[in-house]
Amino acid sequence: MKKVLLSLCLGVFLNGFITAQKVDPKHTNFYFNQTIDNPDYSIEIVDVVSKMDYCKMKVKITNKSNDYLMFKYGDVELTNASGSFKPKKALDFTTKKGIEIMNPKDNANVVLTFDGNNMHQDEFKLIFNGLSKFSAKGTDFEANDFNLPANTNEVIAGPFKITLKALDKQTKLTIVRFNADYKGDDKHIGLIEANKIVCKTSKGQEWARTNRRDKTVVLMDGENDKFNLYYEIDVASSGIDMQFDNMALVFKDAFRESAILPIPAQSLGFKVDVGLTAGKNK
Repeated sequence: MKKVLLSLCLGVFLNGFITAQKVDPKHTNFYFNQTIDNPDYSIEIVDVVSKMDYCKMKVKITNKSNDYLMFKYGDVELTNASGSFKPKKALDFTTKKGIEIMNPKDNANVVLTFDGNNMHQDEFKLIFNGLSKFSAKGTDFEANDFNLPANTNEVIAGPFKITLKALDKQTKLTIVRFNADYKGDDKHIGLIEANKIVCKTSKGQEWARTNRRDKTVVLMDGENDKFNLYYEIDVASSGIDMQFDNMALVFKDAFRESAILPIPAQSLGFKVDVGLTAGKNK
């Protein structure tokens, strides 16, 4: 009988102890920020918080180089005492494939969320993988000049296929709209620098693209995108009426392919900021 009573008392005690150890689902842990900094890029991981069912953080990536950076968020891994986790979702991404591409001297801000049953931990480790770079330079592909008015609607330049979608020729303005397809492989990326495409008149004059603020078109294997070309001409000085002139687009070295170079993964340790956590949960 004494053993039964002792077992019952011990069970009540342990149940009370376990109950006391349960984490309030509304309680939020706040962690110290972490930074990776080198001459080519910097990564700031800030606003790191966790509750029982998730851990969330903001990732700020700054590209300090003259190359492109590519971040595949699904390759990031979080590990804590309860297991390993991949991001459930990322906010602010520009492509459906979960890949953010940063132009030279550009930056990106993304929010990563990791779901789990016991994410409310005093510390965890983040394996920051999925970062790659590719050069703004690479292998150029030549393309034949494209006549305006058009006698074909396609241009082939190596792994690129360019299809004419619309053409509007006016006296001093010509607008050309293209669709671009890239068929490469998973180790390369396609670049279309439309600012290098010039419009050549029947007199041999070359006119630069007017909408030069548009960014370089960046395509992964199997992707497609659109780009537009606007050309304005000085009718008085050129003696050309674009509506009736036999012109041509000269692509020069607008089509380029570059190798994707993975950047080694880095491991970051995060610890709870006790003071901030206490203050925020009052």
